Amino acid sequence: MLEGVLAYRARIADSIAIEQSSRSFTFSELEAASNYVARRLLEMGVRRGDRVVTLIRDPLSHVLTFFGVRKVGAVLVPINPRLGRSFLDFVVKDVSPVLVIDDYLASGVKSEDIVRPDARDYSFTYEERLSLDETKEPAMILYTGGTTGLPKGAIIPESAIIWNSIITILSWGLTSRDCTVVSLPLYHTGGVERAAPPAASRWRQSRPARGRQVRPRLDHKDASR
Repeated sequence: MLEGVLAYRARIADSIAIEQSSRSFTFSELEAASNYVARRLLEMGVRRGDRVVTLIRDPLSHVLTFFGVRKVGAVLVPINPRLGRSFLDFVVKDVSPVLVIDDYLASGVKSEDIVRPDARDYSFTYEERLSLDETKEPAMILYTGGTTGLPKGAIIPESAIIWNSIITILSWGLTSRDCTVVSLPLYHTGGVERAAPPAASRWRQSRPARGRQVRPRLDHKDASR
């Protein structure tokens, strides 16, 4: 279902979906750019059900990757770059991804090799997954901090993301005139589930936050802090 939500929302009203710093993007622009991501993922061998591990620096690129992965039918595994290479190695061993997108530790391809936010006029033929059984398929795997043992990957079905979006919109009373600010990093459930699905809601518009607030950072001298 999430694979077609950007195009569907653009047909209702192709208004601004995301603002980040001085940049803004409409729903149709996000659709075209995420289509480009989906094409690149296929070229790199990603198929339905595959795992894609990400450590992406730019929030907009993260959102586009999220939708590109869902168009292919693969599973997004975003992780915290501050936890370092040992954590990345643990996750890679745990989920056996077919692709690692890494802007921090040089352990995979860079996001700029997959994502072009300015990509326009790109189409992508995807299979719309509308049945209840299909929306129960994993869409993301989010890892715990492992404070009492080894980290564990929480499997997030697409239906959970969709219902979280609906509940967020209804409980917050959001309308097309509102803007949502996302201050959490997009490898965290509080970030990605606020930035992506509500922004592409079939009946509401929201906008992730600008630049610094949503950017996961690894430019401190001591990244373990």
